[in-house]
Amino acid sequence: MAKTKDTSSTEKLLQLIRGNPETAQSQEKQSKNAAIKKPSSSTMASLFGTGRKYTVGVDVGQDFLYLVKMTGSAEGKPVWIDSRIIPCSQFSTRDSDEFKSFLKESITNFSGQISSCSFWAMIPSADVNIVHIKIPRVARKQMNNVIYWTAKKENPIDEKESVFDYEIQAEITDQGMPKYAVMVYTAPRDEVEKLKAFFASAGIALEGITIAPYAVQNIFRTKWLNVSQACFATLFIGTDFSRIDIYKDGHLAMTRGVKTGITSMVEAIEEAQGEAPHGKPMTQEESKQAFRSYFASDASNRKVADNLGLTRDQIMDMVEPAMDRLTRQIERTLEYYTTSVGYERVEKLYVSSTADIYLPILERLQDQLGLEAELFDPFAGRAIPGISMLPAESRIAMTPALGLALSDRLRTPNLIFTYREKKREENERMINRVIVSAFAMILLICAGILVHQAIQIQQNRSLKTQLEKELALYDPVLSTEKVAKVKEDLKGRLLQRKHYARKYVGMAVIGELSALTPKHVRLLALRIAQESAVAQGKDAKPSDAPDDITIEGIVRADREQLDAMLANYVMKLENSPMFRQVVLQKSAVVPFRKEEVLHFTLKAKTG
Repeated sequence: MAKTKDTSSTEKLLQLIRGNPETAQSQEKQSKNAAIKKPSSSTMASLFGTGRKYTVGVDVGQDFLYLVKMTGSAEGKPVWIDSRIIPCSQFSTRDSDEFKSFLKESITNFSGQISSCSFWAMIPSADVNIVHIKIPRVARKQMNNVIYWTAKKENPIDEKESVFDYEIQAEITDQGMPKYAVMVYTAPRDEVEKLKAFFASAGIALEGITIAPYAVQNIFRTKWLNVSQACFATLFIGTDFSRIDIYKDGHLAMTRGVKTGITSMVEAIEEAQGEAPHGKPMTQEESKQAFRSYFASDASNRKVADNLGLTRDQIMDMVEPAMDRLTRQIERTLEYYTTSVGYERVEKLYVSSTADIYLPILERLQDQLGLEAELFDPFAGRAIPGISMLPAESRIAMTPALGLALSDRLRTPNLIFTYREKKREENERMINRVIVSAFAMILLICAGILVHQAIQIQQNRSLKTQLEKELALYDPVLSTEKVAKVKEDLKGRLLQRKHYARKYVGMAVIGELSALTPKHVRLLALRIAQESAVAQGKDAKPSDAPDDITIEGIVRADREQLDAMLANYVMKLENSPMFRQVVLQKSAVVPFRKEEVLHFTLKAKTG
C-alpha cells in the first residue's frame, strides 16, 4: 500500500498546484523518497514464488506517475494489492534518459518481480477512432472478413498505417434481422509502436495498450463500481480539453472530445477582467487563483478572491461563457446519442476532473441537463489503506491507473493484441488441445495395457499357486536335481537307441529293398557308405548324418517297357520312409543271357 510519506508528498504537491508555494522546495526531495520505496509485502510474497499473476496499471501524467497493482481472486473478483503516486514534474521532457531511468526504477521498486506482472499503459483517446457497426450473423470463420470490410466501407482503413481491431458487444435485432453489434477502433501504428518502444527502453515489456475510456470501462465491467443504470455517461474535465463517454450495459457506446477545459475557464476570467471598464488587468497566475477560489471546496482558497478584489459572483459571471459552452456540448452529445444513434436516454452522469471543481460543476449539470450527476470516485466507500485519506482530486486522478490495472485480454481492447493475435493464439490453443488429446489417448491406451498386464500377472500367480498345490500332492516332490537326473537317463537311452540304429541300418536297408523290389528287377550290388566306429573313436557319439547308398541292378522286360519299369521302381524308393534323394546315376541297355536288359545305378540317402 502507499506509505504515509508518499501520501504527504502528494498532498503537498497538490497544494502547490492550488497555489501554496511553500512546498516548492520539498518537491524534488519527496520525489526521490517516493522513487526509492522498498517493495511491499505483496511484492515480497511474489518473490518467493506464490505463482500469482499481477496486473500493473501505469499512467504517466504531466506532474505525477500513477501506479496501481491488482490481481484476481479465485472467484474472479479484482483484488487490490498496492498503489503509488510519484511526483515527476521535475523532468522537463519524457524522452530524456533521466526520466526513463526514473520510470524503470519506480516501476521496478513498485512491482517487485517483473516477471510476475503484466503492464498496461494508454495512449491519448483523441488518437483512436471508434466506430460502431452492425453486421449480419455469419459463421465464426467468416467473422473477421465481414467485420473488416464493413468497417472499411464506413471508414477507409490502411493496416500499414493503423492498428485495426474490433469487439463483438451484443447480439441484436435490427429491423427484424438478427445481427451483431460490433465496436471497431483504429489507432496510428506509429503511436502504438512509439509507446511500446518508450517502455521497452525503460526495461518494461507492455502486455497491453488501451485508451482512458476503455480503462474506465474496466471499472464497470469488473463490477469494481456497481452501476444500477443501464445507460450512463462519464465526464472528464481536463486542463486543455474535456471528454464525455457514454456507456450502455457496460460497453463504451460513444466517446467525444470537447475543446473546453480548465484552461478555457481561466482564460475567460483573464479576458473578462481585462475588458471590464474599471477592471485591473490580471496575470495568468492571478486568473488561476481566482478560478480556484470560485471552485475550491475549502475556505482558505476562497479568500484568494478577496485579495484580488473580486467577489465569487463576479468570478462566476466571468466563467459563465466557458461553462455554458461546456454544458451545451454535453447536452448536444447526449441528445445526439439519444436521437441519432437510437439508444435510450442517459440516466446518470459521473464527473471527474484534474482540479477541485466538483461541487459547482455537479450543481450546474444537474440543473441544466436534468439528470443525476455524481462525483466519479471509484474509491468511495472502500477502506483502502493509503487511499482513503487522500483528497478527492488525488483519488480521482488515480482512476485511469486503476482501470489499467483491471485490464485483461478478454475484456479490454488492446492495441498490441488485436484480432489477428487472438486468432493466432486460438489456433495455437487448438493445436495444443489436439496434442494434449493425443497424449491423453496414448496415456489411456498405456494405462489399459498396464491394467491388462496386471490382470495377467494376477492370473499367472493364481495358476502358479494352483500348480504348486497340485505338485505338492505328488511324492516324491520333484526337484532340479531329480529332473536333471531323469534328463541324463533319457539322454543315455536315446544314445543307446542311436547305436542300435547305426548298427542295424544295413539290415534295415536290405529288408526295405527286398520289400520294394519287384520280380522283374534284380539287384546286382548294394553298397552302404557308413562312418566307421574306428574313425569316430571308441566313445564317440553316433552321427546323425544320413548314409549314402549305391544300388546297382538290371530290369528284365520287353524292350519298350524297360524305362517305364525303372522309373516306377525309382518312385517306389522315393516314396519309402527309409530312402530320400533317390537319384538315377546312369542306365544303359546291355545284353544279358541272349536278351537285352536295362542296367542302372541309383544313389540314395537313408533317413
